[in-house]
Amino acid sequence: MSIGIQSNFSSVCVLGLFFLFGCVADDWSRDISGATCFMGVNRVGIEQDKVMRLGGGRDEEHLLPAQVEIYEGESVGFVSLDHRLHSLSFLVDSLSSEMVSFLSETKQLAPVPLMTQGDCLELRFNGAPSGRYSFVSRGYGGLAYGEIIVQEKNRY
Repeated sequence: MSIGIQSNFSSVCVLGLFFLFGCVADDWSRDISGATCFMGVNRVGIEQDKVMRLGGGRDEEHLLPAQVEIYEGESVGFVSLDHRLHSLSFLVDSLSSEMVSFLSETKQLAPVPLMTQGDCLELRFNGAPSGRYSFVSRGYGGLAYGEIIVQEKNRY
């Protein structure tokens, strides 16, 4: 009898710890950015409004902001804020052949490695054709769609 009670108590404790640490609220504050991820890189840092934050809850995937606008030559950062695994991949059917060629040549077309809390990713758009680069973020069954709008630099 005492073994059964002790076993049930242990199970309840393990489940309690799982829920306590597994359900910690994500920190979506603007203070969390790619700045810490990209420090030490020998170039100008990514601006705050060009960092997309990944997270989720239950069966939902979140991406904030869902859209960023950049100029050709700039970068977009991604930072994962929760304990989930996230993947990013471009929606090839929505891209022009020039955009697909650019992403393929720069090895950014293939899905990125899985990201978990604290992981950072930088996508660079040096020499990228202008247009809307649509992508999907997947995490635990949820989907979030995003878009990177690349504009031509002013040549003046």
